[in-house]
Amino acid sequence: MMRTPRVLLQATVAVATALAAACGGGNDDKPAVNGMAATGAAYGSGTVWTVSGLNLDRGIGLTITRKLVALMGGEIGVSSTPDEGSRFWVKLPLSKAESLPIAMPGTAPAASEPAVKARARGAGQTVLYVEDNPANLALVEYVLRQRRPHLRLVSAHTGELGLSIAEAERPDLIILDISLPNMDGYEVLSILRSRPEIRGTPIFALSANAMQSDVNRGLAAGFDDYLTKPIDVTRLLRTIDDLLERKAAA
Repeated sequence: MMRTPRVLLQATVAVATALAAACGGGNDDKPAVNGMAATGAAYGSGTVWTVSGLNLDRGIGLTITRKLVALMGGEIGVSSTPDEGSRFWVKLPLSKAESLPIAMPGTAPAASEPAVKARARGAGQTVLYVEDNPANLALVEYVLRQRRPHLRLVSAHTGELGLSIAEAERPDLIILDISLPNMDGYEVLSILRSRPEIRGTPIFALSANAMQSDVNRGLAAGFDDYLTKPIDVTRLLRTIDDLLERKAAA
């Protein structure tokens, strides 16, 4: 029987969590959430994962889930039987999994050279991510847990909560979505920049508003950088490292 690498299990949990969160909940410690179950079987050069028990009446954000799977070099599909239900499957290639740092039980994940340097200069630093979409949050949590485990991630699902957490936590870096409910990312940025104790904190946007005009507007508004979705993991990590290094050198 083929043994599935631990990182593949963790990647699947990230996808299952995104599906479950869109169904109304989620727990990144388990691949079975809210009646959902994730099971895997070897398939060619990858593994097919079946996520069952979905509540389709509430919507599961398949567009975002497809993007998450694509970022991991995988595929997603569905088969349906009238009056019985639907089965969604995810295929993740083993070759991709083997190129990621794999955390075995009782060990820390292997770190790249940039990660080692970042850890040496920034142990214990806090990153605040203000994002109302559980799938996007699940992906960033997964990436940081794997690639930058020395960073502490806190999150908020509204701009108002983000402002409160920023005031209380004084994070070293803030990541802002633009399309937040009630108070958008630009309003949050304006308030953060008006507060002397937070004004110098590096803040970058991570948004699905991806036109060049959106990027230009964000940079003109005062974001230190503007990244677009779907998330480019390499650029995300590079931006986090660069901005934290810049803050430490200031």
